[in-house]
Amino acid sequence: MLKSIDPILNADVLYALRAMGHGDELVICDTNFPADATARQTVLGRLLRIDNVTAGRAARAILSVMPLDTFVDKPALRMQIVGRPDEVPPVQIEVQREIDAAQGGPLSMGSIERFAFYELAKKSYCVIQTGERRFYGCFVFKKGDGGETFALSNTHTREAHFLDHVAIIQSIRCHEDDLGGLHPPADFAAPHAPATRCAPSHWE
Repeated sequence: MLKSIDPILNADVLYALRAMGHGDELVICDTNFPADATARQTVLGRLLRIDNVTAGRAARAILSVMPLDTFVDKPALRMQIVGRPDEVPPVQIEVQREIDAAQGGPLSMGSIERFAFYELAKKSYCVIQTGERRFYGCFVFKKGDGGETFALSNTHTREAHFLDHVAIIQSIRCHEDDLGGLHPPADFAAPHAPATRCAPSHWE
């Protein structure tokens, strides 16, 4: 098991998610989807599995490590119900909630007709079959480059880490002579670090 990695993400799935590039698409599908036959026509060429979990749970795990492409209008798509394209079943509502949670705000899915979904799936990078047994638990996610999601959802976190690093650097500089250790390089500082004064050394 790896730290900070959702344990349902097996090695094969992690490999595919890492190998995908910006704009590549993956399919999350239920147990009713012709997954093996479709997967043979994808870029990866073989079926991936996350067994014994719902589509929503699989989406949560995948979105914990893979950003969606927010440079397009609809980076996530759902398969439409035949004859009722505007109806959104519970399985798709669950996945929508996972998308919103991962993005830190609403990002509504687009929808695609069933047979058009099949054709799009064949052109995807990979197909990941889950243990979802409900109908229409099928989705397409387009991978982003990470930068846009990081900037949108983690601004305060990045600022906190930045200030922590600045404080450490300034502490080293203020006490480097007292500690008698190696001095950091003159340019060893985070860019645009706020200027602060060193407190009097406790050794003085």
